[in-house]
Amino acid sequence: MDNLKELVYQAIGQASMCWDEIPKGIFDSTAASNVAETLCKQIEELHSNSPRKPLEVAEARRFLIEALKEDQGFYQAYKTNIAICFQDEYAKAMGSSGSKAIGAIDIPSIADKAAESFMQKWINS
Repeated sequence: MDNLKELVYQAIGQASMCWDEIPKGIFDSTAASNVAETLCKQIEELHSNSPRKPLEVAEARRFLIEALKEDQGFYQAYKTNIAICFQDEYAKAMGSSGSKAIGAIDIPSIADKAAESFMQKWINS
């Protein structure tokens, strides 16, 4: 909103000079500022009262997929979080069933492969 406010104030100043013959006298910057401030409040009110179209799922999905493709750090963060979920769930299952785990080294590797597979399938579907 600050950028819009700045643009409104600049436009008010520019509009004050839109005369065939530039008026003489003292420019009342306080009155111009009040006009700009009133306009900003009206714009903000219109904006806050206007119905907003919710972001459609397909549009959100496309946005997220593009972000994942373009930003490797973002991609890795998602992948790691998914892998951790696999690991946590596996650990819970092994703990509650009393079964012997297949090995601490295998769990992260399997979870990472599962997460990578999920991410690739998801962003390429």
